[in-house]
Amino acid sequence: MQTPLPRRSAGAAIERRALIALLLGACGIGFAPVFSKLAFDAEQHLPGGGLGMIAAAFWRTTLAAPLFWWLHARSGSAGARGGGRRTRLLWLPGVAFAGDLAAWHKAFEFTTLANATLLANFASILVAVAGYLWLRERLGWTFALGAAAAFAGAGVLLGVDFGRGPNPLIGDALGLLTACFYAAYLLSVKLLRRDFGVAHLMAYTSSVAAVGLLIIAWASGETVVPRTAEAWSAVVALAFVSHAGGQGLIAYALAHLPAGFATLSLLVQPVVTAAASWILFTQVLSPLQIGGGLLVLAGLAVARRGSNAA
Repeated sequence: MQTPLPRRSAGAAIERRALIALLLGACGIGFAPVFSKLAFDAEQHLPGGGLGMIAAAFWRTTLAAPLFWWLHARSGSAGARGGGRRTRLLWLPGVAFAGDLAAWHKAFEFTTLANATLLANFASILVAVAGYLWLRERLGWTFALGAAAAFAGAGVLLGVDFGRGPNPLIGDALGLLTACFYAAYLLSVKLLRRDFGVAHLMAYTSSVAAVGLLIIAWASGETVVPRTAEAWSAVVALAFVSHAGGQGLIAYALAHLPAGFATLSLLVQPVVTAAASWILFTQVLSPLQIGGGLLVLAGLAVARRGSNAA
């Protein structure tokens, strides 16, 4: 007869699985800029330009949505455990996610990719503050020290310069708006995960976001439909690796980890993007950038200790 695991040990095992899922999810979304670049590069020689950036985000959510609906149907789960009132809130993360992707991609027109990416990751600070004030999460000074180190490392890795870009003031403001939308998305996912399974929540989120992104892409005059096999391959990879895999794993992990630490851990994303760009596009990393990436990982390790202590 097996002795059941103590409750604390079982909780630690769940938390370890959630942390692994979170890091794998961050790796998945780290490939999103890579797949987007591959889609744009595949079509840049076509008359009238290639696939629009917001349009690529539309395909990211549209192609992943049927998979989540299928997984939800197979799970046999009913509605929300909290009743119909919670079901009416399922549109929230979808709207927030559409706003996040649209604002982030629009920021590229006015500032650099590095600036927009770092500012978008300020969502982790907003989520940590919300976790402290709203969810009563206590993360401590060790967490704050690790967060500061991780952000500094990300800035060095990305080569951030807030004075660069056609109109950096507007671009950086859009980057911060992205952070607000992404923080709202992550917080709404964390709260709704108490009542909904991952597939159910992500099916609604992806469907609502797809509708919003299609409207925004059409209103922006973007080319919506890919016109080459290479571009289709890139958006399919974007949908299933970055969205279904990346965001799906993150949604699972948010139910089991403190919101502040979970969102800070998403700073692994620029490390993965830089490494993938180095391998695929021969974008050489300087020793300073490599040091910045290592500082990100060290800061996350320190923040993790602060999260455990809390």
